[in-house]
Amino acid sequence: MATYSTKVFDHGNYESFRPSYPNEFLELILSYHQGQTNRLLDVGCGTGQVTFPFSRYFTTSIGVDPSEGMISRCKAKSSSNQLEFYQGKAEDLNMISSASIDVLTAAECVHWMDPAGFLNEAARVLRPQGTLAFWLYLEPIFKDKVLNEIYHRYVMGDPTLMRPYWDEGKSRFYDWLKDATELISEDDRFENVEQVKFDQLNLPKDKWEQALKSRTLDGKPLLFLQKECTLEEFLAFINTYSPLPGWYRANEGAKGTDRDIVFRLETDLRSTGLWKNTQTITWDTMYCFAKKK
Repeated sequence: MATYSTKVFDHGNYESFRPSYPNEFLELILSYHQGQTNRLLDVGCGTGQVTFPFSRYFTTSIGVDPSEGMISRCKAKSSSNQLEFYQGKAEDLNMISSASIDVLTAAECVHWMDPAGFLNEAARVLRPQGTLAFWLYLEPIFKDKVLNEIYHRYVMGDPTLMRPYWDEGKSRFYDWLKDATELISEDDRFENVEQVKFDQLNLPKDKWEQALKSRTLDGKPLLFLQKECTLEEFLAFINTYSPLPGWYRANEGAKGTDRDIVFRLETDLRSTGLWKNTQTITWDTMYCFAKKK
């Protein structure tokens, strides 16, 4: 089970410090969709970061998430009878009728799902010519190589830090991307598949700099997530990472001391002398759109 589904996870911090999705990207989905906008289904909805802003384009919007805490938070924020929230999994949408959904979204959650099961349910609930849109943001990327190296060491590089404590979703993140994108490209229930991946550190420098300026790559719009962060804001974002509770359990007594993993990360980042006031962070991203035949 993902840490986000547990009762001890701080859903408020998750909502406050995770990146939000620009309206331009939601409008890009609608531009691709070009169809009815009666019913939106947002699976893995979390605290409603997509469900709420996207709902203004739809008659009815439905959020589904396996976490009781996330769904409770959504219901507490909702005062509209055009919004519905259910606890459940994307691989078993028993609360949704077949061929009843115009647009199905899955934001920053698909790596926790079984790819085949997710696509089977998406194909079942979408109307003909309905749109499936899923997307992910991956790693935050700094303009300075030294900061990227420090971040990578703490998050995935050093086996004494976060690496052993990531849930399965993180450990098979890239395998999932490969499996899911190959599956949907080969699935004859879907057509007009569009995939755009922004993998910054593997781009030539001039192409990367141009993408940052234009917010496009090879002529296609990017899911562009960028933020100016103070060091304190960045550490608040890091504090939403799911392996931290496991690390603290394995290192009892470290929290709040100079052995604290977040304190050590702060010290290493600050010691570079590069983080004066703010740093520009741009996330690696990918998105995939497809039409149900």
